[in-house]
Amino acid sequence: MGRFGRFRAARRALIVPRVPQAPLVICRACGVVAPERRDGCEACGRPLRETRVAAPAMPLEQHWAAVRCGFVCNSCRFLAPLDALDFDGAVECAHCGLRQRFDVETWQGALELARSVSDLAGPSPEGRSPHLEIWVGDDNPHREVGVSQTFVKSELGMLVLSAAPGHPVCRRCTEPLHAQVTRRGVVDTRCPRCNETGSYALPAEAMRSEQLLGAVADPHRTDCPKALFTQQGGLATLSCPQCNAPLTPTPGSALQRCRFCNTSSIVTESHLHRALQRTVEPSTFWVLFPRGSAAREQLQTAAGTGIQEQSVGVLKSTRRPVGDEHTVYEAPEVEGPPALQILVGSVVGSVALLVGLVLARVFGLFD
Repeated sequence: MGRFGRFRAARRALIVPRVPQAPLVICRACGVVAPERRDGCEACGRPLRETRVAAPAMPLEQHWAAVRCGFVCNSCRFLAPLDALDFDGAVECAHCGLRQRFDVETWQGALELARSVSDLAGPSPEGRSPHLEIWVGDDNPHREVGVSQTFVKSELGMLVLSAAPGHPVCRRCTEPLHAQVTRRGVVDTRCPRCNETGSYALPAEAMRSEQLLGAVADPHRTDCPKALFTQQGGLATLSCPQCNAPLTPTPGSALQRCRFCNTSSIVTESHLHRALQRTVEPSTFWVLFPRGSAAREQLQTAAGTGIQEQSVGVLKSTRRPVGDEHTVYEAPEVEGPPALQILVGSVVGSVALLVGLVLARVFGLFD
C-alpha cells in the first residue's frame, strides 16, 4: 500500500477509533454469545441480565464458535440433530433411527461459515482481528452478530447449520471452562468451579483440515467410555459399558452414572432423547479455529484493491505528460495569484531593508 493508502487508513482510524478488543460476552447457561441489544438468550431462553459473563481469554491466534447442526432425514423428513463433527460418512436419525449416507464434503463449507462468523462478529465492526491499515467494517456481513443478532443460519445441502461466537461451559455448574490445545486435535478442559476435567479429540478424518484446531462435544470425549445403545423394535435402551447393566438416563446431563458399578459413561444427546422418548433439539457444541478466515481475507483484498485504485487515480489526475516522453511530467498548475509567494517575498524584503537601515546607522552613513 502506498503513502496515500496509509494516509487514508490513518484518517479512517481517526474517524473510527481502534480500541482494544473487549472480552467475548457469553450466556453462561449455554456458552453462546450474549448480544448487547437482546434481553433473552436465543439459544436457551434464559434472561441475559442474569447469565451474561465474560469468557476466559484465549490466545490471539484462536477463537471458538458455538455450533448447532442438524440434517433432514431421508425417511421421516424431520430435522435430526448432529451433536458433533461426524466424518464417518453416515449419520443416524434421532427420530426414526435410520442410518443414512452423509457427504462429509459438506462440512468444509459449514465449518468455513462458522469460522467466518466467529472471526467477523461484533461488537467491533471489524471483528476479532482487524487489519492495521485496511478497514472492512462497512462491508462486514456479520458485524451485527453479538450486537443485535445471535446466530447466522444456513442450509448446505442436507445440513442445517447455526453458528455464533461462543465458549465451552460446564454442563454441571454452567461455568465457562478453561480450555487449551494440548496436542494436535486434542483439547483439554477444566471447570474453575467444580474442577471437573475433560479431554476431547477430533476424529482422524477431521484432523486433516487445516482450519480445525479442536472441538468440545460429548461424542468427541476420550476420557470416559460411551454408554451402550441398543434398539429393538420401538424400544431404545442404554447400558453401562462396564457391567452391561441398564442405565436410568437423567435429562440434561451427558455423563450418566451406573447405579451398580458406579461407572460414569457418556450418552450422546440423540441417544438420550431417544431413550427418554422426547422431542429432539440440536444441542450446542464448540469448534476451535485458528485466527482469521477466508471471508476476512476476501474483504481485505477487496478493500485494499479499492484503495490502491483510488490512489493511482488521484496521482494520474494531478500530473500531465509533456510531449511524447511519458517519463517527464509537468507540474500541476495552481489557479489564481501566488499569494503565498507574494507574502513571503514582501516579508523577506522588509526584513532586509530594516537590517540595511540599522547597519547604516551603526556605521554612520546617515547623520
